Order: sequence, then structure tokens, then C-alpha cells
Amino acid sequence: MTIAFDHRPLRLREAALARVRSVRVAAIGSRAVVALIGALAITASAAGILAMRLQATRSELGADLLRLDRTAAASAPARTTLRRIGEIRALADEISEARRSGDRAADELARLGNAVPSHVWIARFRRDGSDVVVDGGAGSVEAVGRALMTLSDDRTRAQLVGLKDASRPDAPSDVRYSLRIDQR
Repeated sequence: MTIAFDHRPLRLREAALARVRSVRVAAIGSRAVVALIGALAITASAAGILAMRLQATRSELGADLLRLDRTAAASAPARTTLRRIGEIRALADEISEARRSGDRAADELARLGNAVPSHVWIARFRRDGSDVVVDGGAGSVEAVGRALMTLSDDRTRAQLVGLKDASRPDAPSDVRYSLRIDQR
């Protein structure tokens, strides 16, 4: 008996096809084969449907992003205008506060000037937080005491911070003082 043998070298593709053809699946009954084919068909169909839905979602997302970019470009001038309006409002608030603070400082200065008795003068006053610090001089310690009592009322409390006799031997009495007026 003679067997015809092909001596040509197998190519990779042909070797793979020969290997696949030689595989045999042992299936018991035709129902198992039908179930296997059905499961594979359902899986392939589901994968195809999901791929189509994914593609549709990507295209919708692209369209939404394009619309969003157009809306952002169209609204840019309005946002710039709103930002500018906010800056102008902040500037108007600062101007109004500055105007009121000048009035408030003038009112405080007038109140201090009216409350200080004669022979007491104010050399300087400054704000320290919500308190006012007043430095000045007086003809006597008694005059500084009257100023303390006059500046203390229901809304404020005056407190002596410093007192110094700055008189010279042949000159009239000269007392330097520093008061802190607390706003209640």
C-alpha cells in the first residue's frame, strides 16, 4: 500500500486551519448543540446592540458638547457684562462707605470737641479697631477728670490710659493725657 505524502512545508495559516478541522466537539444529543449555538447567537446579538447604542450615545454626546460650546461662546459677552456690573457695584459700595465714614469721623470729632471741657485740648485722635484713642493736654488733672466723666455715657466708656505732668518750674501747669473711648 502506498500513501501519498505531501512534502511541502506547512504554512502557519494552513497549519491552523488543519488543527481547527481536526477538533471535534463531543455533544450529547442535538439539544445541547442547539443551546450552544443559541447562546452564542444571543451573545453576539447583544454585543451588536450594545455597540450600536454606544455609538449613538457618543454621537449624541458630541452634539451636546458642540451645542454647549456654541452656547458658551454666545454667552461670553453677557458674562463679561455681568462681571463688569459686579465690579461697578463693589466700587459704588466702597464710595458710599467712604462717604459715610467721613461723616462718621466728623460726627465723632464734633462730639469729642463738644464734650471736652475748657482747659482741655485734643492734640490727636485715632481709631484703634472700634475704639477711639485721644491724646492731648490739659491745664490741670481736674480738667482731665471732668473730660473723662463727660465722655462716658450710656453708649461709650472713657478710660484713662496715660497721664503725665509736663510743666516746667516757672510755667503754668501742663498735663499730658491719653484716653481710650470704648464703643459699647
